[in-house]
Amino acid sequence: MHWCPIIKQTRRSVNTPQPRVKEGRSGYTKKTIFRVETPIKRRLSLAVFFALLFCPLALSSASSNRPFVDPNFYAYDSKAHFDVKVVPYAKLGTISVAQVSFPSPVVTPYPVNNTVTGFLFLPSTPGPYPAMLVEHEWLPVKLENEFRMCRRIAEGGMAAFLIVQPYSYNRRPLPRIPDVELLSADVPQMVGAVRQAVLDARRAFDWLSTRPDIDPGRIGVAGISLGGIFAPLIAGVDHRAKVLVTIVGGVDVSDIVFDSPITYGI
Repeated sequence: MHWCPIIKQTRRSVNTPQPRVKEGRSGYTKKTIFRVETPIKRRLSLAVFFALLFCPLALSSASSNRPFVDPNFYAYDSKAHFDVKVVPYAKLGTISVAQVSFPSPVVTPYPVNNTVTGFLFLPSTPGPYPAMLVEHEWLPVKLENEFRMCRRIAEGGMAAFLIVQPYSYNRRPLPRIPDVELLSADVPQMVGAVRQAVLDARRAFDWLSTRPDIDPGRIGVAGISLGGIFAPLIAGVDHRAKVLVTIVGGVDVSDIVFDSPITYGI
């Protein structure tokens, strides 16, 4: 029997209460809008499926003392000199915010993507401060949630550095180029973008560690959504990250709303 959406829908027990969804003016329900499957989503699902299928085979055949991931994949020249531009950006109460830019360790064919942008939040109390590198969600528009998070971190007496990921925010090539995205149906493009995100974070660690107002022995990394996936990857690659915080890393928000035991049937 071939799988189809109808079979998937009827597999629910007839006694299970169905969630109520409101129909909008366009005729689509909220659940329908959230459940639309794009070609990119289908391809990514297949990629994840085959990765999960073949990873156990690779792990079983690999030597126990051999790393599964080549550490050189995330290697870079940490001693290379790079220029950093820091300009005042905003004042949020007692918290000062500066906009930071520096060259990415990875050079791509898209110049706008080759400069890393970040925002440094500093408290008003004397340093040196512990610092948290913050990775944002997938394709943010205004970085509102991340700014709020960084402000709260700074109000707690820590520095926060919000870093813009490759092909995101002001680093996104315009007009939009199909498949030239951080998450892309072009798998080599996506792998390269993820590698660039990790190396950008490592270079941010390099810069933060040189600042007299930052304690290099107390640096962590946090992430929201897609950033919640990148954060543990960064912490696993670079041991300068002493603290790791992930917030809804890789979670399907529509599944939380519609299928959670707490909200199901509301």
